[in-house]
Amino acid sequence: MPIDTEVSWIRDRCTKRIYVASGDDFRVTVSTDEGATWQRRQPANIPGDDVVTDVSIAHGVVAIIGLPGLHTSADGAATFSLVDNVAHNGFDSYGGQIAYGAGRIVLTDFEGTYTSTDGLHYQAMTPFPGSPERNGFGKHYHGRAYGNQTFIFLQDQGLIRVFDGATWTEDKLNGELTGAVFGKGMFVVSGTDGSGYVITSGDGRTWTAPGRKDAGGEDLPVDSWVIFDGQQFILYGYAVAYTSPDAVTWNKHPLEVGLQTVVFQDAKYFGLGKGNLWFSTDGLAWTPKHQLGPDEKSDISPPHLAVGRVLE
Repeated sequence: MPIDTEVSWIRDRCTKRIYVASGDDFRVTVSTDEGATWQRRQPANIPGDDVVTDVSIAHGVVAIIGLPGLHTSADGAATFSLVDNVAHNGFDSYGGQIAYGAGRIVLTDFEGTYTSTDGLHYQAMTPFPGSPERNGFGKHYHGRAYGNQTFIFLQDQGLIRVFDGATWTEDKLNGELTGAVFGKGMFVVSGTDGSGYVITSGDGRTWTAPGRKDAGGEDLPVDSWVIFDGQQFILYGYAVAYTSPDAVTWNKHPLEVGLQTVVFQDAKYFGLGKGNLWFSTDGLAWTPKHQLGPDEKSDISPPHLAVGRVLE
């Protein structure tokens, strides 16, 4: 069945929630029954460090990327197919990011940059005309976000690319960037330059001075990432979280579990840490849902998670 969420009867049938966690050897661990059971899927396995480097769920399609290329599934991650109009000769083992917003998917990797409006068919983009060597963005993954009709992609050494739907720009921010989210009309990015910090921007191009302290005057964590749950921002370090209504004042909350990564998507908190997949109702108290087997774990830091909707 074709996937096209512009057609209302297909869109309305994308009601089954799916959870996807990345792993090594191009595997993913998947649940479509709210974490009661989990299945392993392996679309490909090639020599090399073929971890899944990003996961996206849009238009009812699950997409995963890594060294074996871009693979998509229109049946709830039961089967995957290699996307044939995307070059796959030089995908980065640790790079590659897929972002979704306002009906559009944007993929950028060492190989190149592509866009899709249905999740299955992709077209090549030329972010910087006249500079074909810059079509890709192939360093290590550090996060991506969409808001205000704008995509941002973060990679090594503070590099950031911004796409407003018409024009791409590239800049270099301070230190290493560790996470990105959009909420309350602004992008919020976590980073480190020897100490942890948070910066904000309305357009992804002009950024505030770094905020480095929590509400108690203590340093923010060096290795952190940030989510937005519709009400507040949550900044995570290892076994600690900080909540903020405005990405300026951060209130500290010790956690009982050390988490490697957390996403908030489709009204669900989904985390990975201590060899388990976790669910939460508030982003602070966590319940283990699945203990990862040896062939489900990922050596890449952090692993990647996604929550979304697929066809029943």
